[in-house]
Amino acid sequence: GGIALGFDGSADYEEHTLQLHPGDTVLLYSDGILEAMNADRELFGAERLEQAVAGCHGRPALATCQALLEAVAAFCGATPADDDTTVMVVTYRGPSPA
Repeated sequence: GGIALGFDGSADYEEHTLQLHPGDTVLLYSDGILEAMNADRELFGAERLEQAVAGCHGRPALATCQALLEAVAAFCGATPADDDTTVMVVTYRGPSPA
């Protein structure tokens, strides 16, 4: 929750720490993914997001990103987007060798 990142340099955000292990993937997305609508005005939503990426385990980050964007596009069909649909997928490979 809260104001979008980058709009207000003085904004306060909740901070969380997460231990990543080699092979872990982090998915970042804008609200335009969850709020994408089809012709029946149904939202794509969190459940469809989870379903779209569930089969992507072990796939490269780019393939996961493409799979999610394709799922959103298929869901929306010809309905134009009302918001951005931004996705970033990062896979942690582990510490760099010294």
